[in-house]
Amino acid sequence: MNMKRAILFSGAITAIIVGVFSLAYLTAAAANKFPFVGRGIVKENNLATKTLNITFSHISPLAQELALGKTIEVHVGQAKLFKPNSAGTLKRVTQGNVAIGDEVSAIGNVRSDDRFVASKVTVRSRSFTIKGKLLTYDFGNKRMTVQVESSTYRPNDYNGGVVTIQFPATVNIFHLGASVEPKDVTATNQRVRVDGRVVNTDDFEATTMYENIP
Repeated sequence: MNMKRAILFSGAITAIIVGVFSLAYLTAAAANKFPFVGRGIVKENNLATKTLNITFSHISPLAQELALGKTIEVHVGQAKLFKPNSAGTLKRVTQGNVAIGDEVSAIGNVRSDDRFVASKVTVRSRSFTIKGKLLTYDFGNKRMTVQVESSTYRPNDYNGGVVTIQFPATVNIFHLGASVEPKDVTATNQRVRVDGRVVNTDDFEATTMYENIP
């Protein structure tokens, strides 16, 4: 084969390869039905299939019929995953670092076959510190309600509202720096700080409460 024919042959092969990749790109792009943004709890982490089963408590409007309140298999093989470290700083992690029970936010696309494919998954911290007025305190049923002034957990959702917080009988209660018996607490609208963790979907569980804070 002379040089001219070799160049023409090479150009034809290149054109075919570019055409194939272009067609593959267009086909993949067409497979996206619509984007989604959601938040939910991880129910299963399957490393073999590179999927997370997530029960979505919040999701963007177009995906609500498919996913809201349901457990959905989300493909994360191509997703970037992030999780806060002990200092609260988000760090890139592998799928194995995502635990069952973690709350996550997920961003991605719903494909034409209704598969959920994530491009980014972020594990959200479920610890909280809430400051506000103690409205009710029921030691028998292990429940209190607090008028929230500030919350480190989802402040846009909870600041200014009233939350119900459950607690164990062994909850730590401090009054002006001294430990007191949990059964002796009374709700007199005193300003409190409550530390704890969100469990299940949206249940607040206290570990420590400080009465009469400044």
